[in-house]
Amino acid sequence: SVVAHTDKHNATPADYSIWVTGLPKTLPDGKHSEYERLVSEHFRAVLRSRQADPEDDATSVDEVVLVRDYDGSIMRFTHKGQVLQDLDNAKALKERAVWKNAKESVIAKHDKKIEQ
Repeated sequence: SVVAHTDKHNATPADYSIWVTGLPKTLPDGKHSEYERLVSEHFRAVLRSRQADPEDDATSVDEVVLVRDYDGSIMRFTHKGQVLQDLDNAKALKERAVWKNAKESVIAKHDKKIEQ
């Protein structure tokens, strides 16, 4: 197939990357700030243990990228920010309506948005 042919003849990140799950969220004893370095050292040690003639190649693990799962916290925080911005906008629109002596129905509409 085209996909198999392309995969065989082209190098992609999947050819030299690994995906590791289940790592602890934090490391004890003040080591958390060194997480990437410790993961890199671990996988270099694993590679050395699997070689017939082990050598420590510092470039055998070129880069470690840790992606953290915040259990939706970032989305909730973003949503909360949007709600607060909408509330401020509704208050400003109400103030403008009051200042311009708008109809009661217009002011009531803004009050309703503020209450939501």
